[in-house]
Amino acid sequence: ITVVQIILISLVITLYAQIGFASQPWGDHVVYTSRFSSGIDISEESIGLNLIYKLLHLFTYNANVMFFVVILFSSIVLLIGYRKNEKFTPEVFLVLLLSEYFLYGFMAIKQMIANSFAVLFFDEFFKGKKIKSLIYIFLTILFHEVGYILFVIFIALSCPKNKRFRFAFYAFLIFLILFYKEIISTVLTVITSLLPKLAQQLVPYMDQFRWNKDNI
Repeated sequence: ITVVQIILISLVITLYAQIGFASQPWGDHVVYTSRFSSGIDISEESIGLNLIYKLLHLFTYNANVMFFVVILFSSIVLLIGYRKNEKFTPEVFLVLLLSEYFLYGFMAIKQMIANSFAVLFFDEFFKGKKIKSLIYIFLTILFHEVGYILFVIFIALSCPKNKRFRFAFYAFLIFLILFYKEIISTVLTVITSLLPKLAQQLVPYMDQFRWNKDNI
C-alpha cells in the first residue's frame, strides 16, 4: 500500500464516517461538538486533542471540520501502522472496516487517535525498536490515559521468557481475577490521592467493570 493509497483510503473512510454520523449524532459526539464549537477543552488529560483544538481554532470553530481533520489524521496513522506490519493482510483490514471502527470513532475521537498510535507501538516493539515504541506510548498517553496500560505491556513483554517468569505471571493473573474488586479499590484510592482528576474519569469505568464481573 502506497502513501497515496493511504491518503485516498483515509479520505474515503473519513467521508463515509462523517456522512454516517451527520444525520443523527449521538453519544460523546454531541459533547465533542459542543465543546469544540464553544472553545472549551475536551479534558485536561487529553493534551494532544486539546492542542489540535487550539490549532484548528485559529481557522474555524466548525465542529464538522474538526471531526474531519481528527478522523482523517487517525486513519492515516492507523494505515501507516497497517503498512509497516506484514501480518496485516487485506482480510484484517476488511474485518476492521466491518467492525465500524471508523464510524464509532466519531464519538470516541480521543480513543481512536490513541488506538492508532498504539498500533505503531506494537509494530515497533515486535521489531525490537524499544525507543520508538516508548515514543508511541508517550503519544498515546497524550490523547488518552489508556496509554498507561502500554507501559505495563512494555514491561511484561520485555521480561525474560523463562519458566519462573511465566509461573509468576500466570500466578499474578489468577490473583488479579480472585481479588479484582479489592485490587481495583486500592488502585483507585492511590490514584485519587495522586491524580484526582484522572480518578474522576476512571471511577465510572471501574464501577462498570466491577458490575460486569459480579454478574458473570
